[in-house]
Amino acid sequence: MDIKISVDGNSAINQNGIPYNAPISFKVPKKQAQEAREIVKLVKKHYLCR
Repeated sequence: MDIKISVDGNSAINQNGIPYNAPISFKVPKKQAQEAREIVKLVKKHYLCR
């Protein structure tokens, strides 16, 4: 499972030299997929939807 979280100020440069806000991404093993879904749910609830 891949998780991507958008973060303002996490700048990267694309192939054309144009900056953009790159998401932070990481992989979660299948055995921990349910726990990862719960973490994402909590982040959305408490930090992104204010």
